[in-house]
Amino acid sequence: MEAQTDFYPGYPLIKRGIYYCCRMISSQYGREFTGPHYEKLKKAYSIWVCMNPPGCRKNSIIRYRLEEKPLVGESAEGAGTRTPKIHGLAGPAIDKAAAALDSETAFPITDSL
Repeated sequence: MEAQTDFYPGYPLIKRGIYYCCRMISSQYGREFTGPHYEKLKKAYSIWVCMNPPGCRKNSIIRYRLEEKPLVGESAEGAGTRTPKIHGLAGPAIDKAAAALDSETAFPITDSL
């Protein structure tokens, strides 16, 4: 979890979040698994609380994630095979000014992951 005080730091926050998740996933090699045992990868989350978002972004929680989207055909990853699904392996969640949410709209961010 990371607090962001600058919503526009000069680069897109989502790209930084994706990069962090990728680093967390790749750092598992040698610690969580070795060799070709990628089925042992664990989920990675990067949760950012933006303290001072612009007005149009206040009181919102946005989740980004890996998602399968077939472009041709109807085959799903892992359907009928032993291949595990990759959905939910990584994704940054950006919580815009959670501290500003009132008791009627607030809920634990982990409920939305």
